[in-house]
Amino acid sequence: MTFRKTEAITINQKNYSETSQILTLYTRDYGKMTVLARGIKRPKHRLLNPPDLFSYSEVIFIDKSPQGMNLLTEITVKENFQSLRINLSRLRMAFYIARFLNELTEPEESSPELFNLALRTIRLLDAVEPELNKVKKGRKITTNSCSGMEKMIIFAFEAQALKYLGYMPHTLSCPVCKKTLAKSRKVTFSFYNGSILCPACCVRQSRLADGQARPDDLIEVSAGVMKLVDVLSNPFLPDLKRLKITAPMRAELRGFINKYITYIANT
Repeated sequence: MTFRKTEAITINQKNYSETSQILTLYTRDYGKMTVLARGIKRPKHRLLNPPDLFSYSEVIFIDKSPQGMNLLTEITVKENFQSLRINLSRLRMAFYIARFLNELTEPEESSPELFNLALRTIRLLDAVEPELNKVKKGRKITTNSCSGMEKMIIFAFEAQALKYLGYMPHTLSCPVCKKTLAKSRKVTFSFYNGSILCPACCVRQSRLADGQARPDDLIEVSAGVMKLVDVLSNPFLPDLKRLKITAPMRAELRGFINKYITYIANT
């Protein structure tokens, strides 16, 4: 029986019995893991208090039991991010980060870089100043719509997370024929290759009949969006506020990332 200690973000939870839960944690040292928290729902449990989703904690657990599940013995919540929990748009984004980690990572494949990125992103969402709406009589109220800064924080998380997971889109040259693409306003991106393709390779891929690549794996996207993905994937990006992005480009970037992540999740 081996006791292990690590830091964790809670990314999923479900009831196991009247007093126990099964928690899915994304940890700094062990990646995604599932633990059984016996008695965690009992009032005044000495060592276990039910963590909220996407809270940041220190945990102690016993390595896999004979039944194949790690046993949680102690959890100490370090940050619960109360500020973002009262703002609906930021709350949705934090839930999205938890879902991203739960669905796109493999069990027990550690990535301290991805853990740090997720924790940093949740902290940024918790700290970002809410947008204010002007109303009559000079009063202001916070809005539940996504601000431009919140959207950029999530874009940066997605681009950097894809990079750490090995899915970073290749945007400089065609990986099939190795040709550097001429500058143009529009390029063709292949979900199957995870890359932009030159015109000749686009034609060849559209004719593939091996059941792997299909014509609908190709999408036309602006070169500016591809460049933006490269910029956002830099973990040392100094200040998101300095990126001036038009609303149409944000919309195109969101559409591209949604389709790319959906393709990855379904393959």
